[in-house]
Amino acid sequence: MADAVPGSASGTTILVVSDTGRMASDVATALRGRSVLCVRPRHVGPAIVSSIASAIVEADLRQVADVEAAIASYARLDGVPTVFVADAETARILSADPRFSARPILVRPLSPTAIEAALASLRAPVDTPLAGGVSAAILALTDAFADVSAGRPIAVAPFASASRCFVSALKVAAAADATLASFVRDIERHHSATLRHSLSVAMNAALFGLHLGLGRAELALVVEAALLHDIGKAIVPLEVLDKPGRLDPEELVAVRAHPSEGERLLKNASHPVAPEILRVVRHHHEYLDGSGYPDGLKEQGIPDIVRLMTVVDIFTALVEDRPYKTPMPHAQAVAILRGMTEDGKLDPAIVSRFVEMIEERG
Repeated sequence: MADAVPGSASGTTILVVSDTGRMASDVATALRGRSVLCVRPRHVGPAIVSSIASAIVEADLRQVADVEAAIASYARLDGVPTVFVADAETARILSADPRFSARPILVRPLSPTAIEAALASLRAPVDTPLAGGVSAAILALTDAFADVSAGRPIAVAPFASASRCFVSALKVAAAADATLASFVRDIERHHSATLRHSLSVAMNAALFGLHLGLGRAELALVVEAALLHDIGKAIVPLEVLDKPGRLDPEELVAVRAHPSEGERLLKNASHPVAPEILRVVRHHHEYLDGSGYPDGLKEQGIPDIVRLMTVVDIFTALVEDRPYKTPMPHAQAVAILRGMTEDGKLDPAIVSRFVEMIEERG
């Protein structure tokens, strides 16, 4: 199996629906260099459908517990140009269903060239990437939190695809204030404060990365680290995370354990996680003067990507709405960042460039 890794933006986004959330090698080869969003069948819904140009469904009903539910998810792609890639038995079932009989149904084994040819035969509508960029990140995070709750290894493969989709969408959104506001609204619709925060940190980190002129690969890494930075909070009770008052000593210990717990969860994930991401997850609450946690690192012990994420995380937490606080004005949040810099906690160069970005964006 191959990870769902989108290529450069081509004006269209292709949805791949896969039971595993990852593309098989023949599909991955066929889509190399294309903009791709890979999701599980249960996630196919209006937000996804509205953000894609065409779809490939990797269908294997032999491996599905609820065949009717799987077929119902395929039917939600009505109106989207779709190619099915299936085993012989699944192809027979789909061909007999009037909802799918007119769609190209390719039977494995087959070559990537055959998949490319089938895609080329589809009439692709205009792509609208914004909702897809946010939706991909939400789906990856939602599944990761569900994995932790169920005691399963976190499925981290979808985060690479989600991060690239997120960056591509944000590049479009950042070109116009009104479009960026729409991107922000897509984030703020999510009911979970922790997921909203992770999405907001990813957005601010991506905007900062664009401001710094980071390359595509660096941007995607920063966004993936931002999306995962608080994954350790999946083990902290919601009543503690959303508590309006001061935390008691036991609650404080639970919250302060989230960086090390996040690292532990990712080290036991379904696939290896980049060491830079592991460092961000474990150390994003460290300060240059050694007063942070969990390891009390100082100066040279804190890599640049962690320093960057710490600044973005603090600013985002200050200006966002939480159950226990109202949003802080940007100017006040900037003053706090400057004060922490003067106290030796934050990297002066990073704070200076970040404030420059905030002030430029108004």
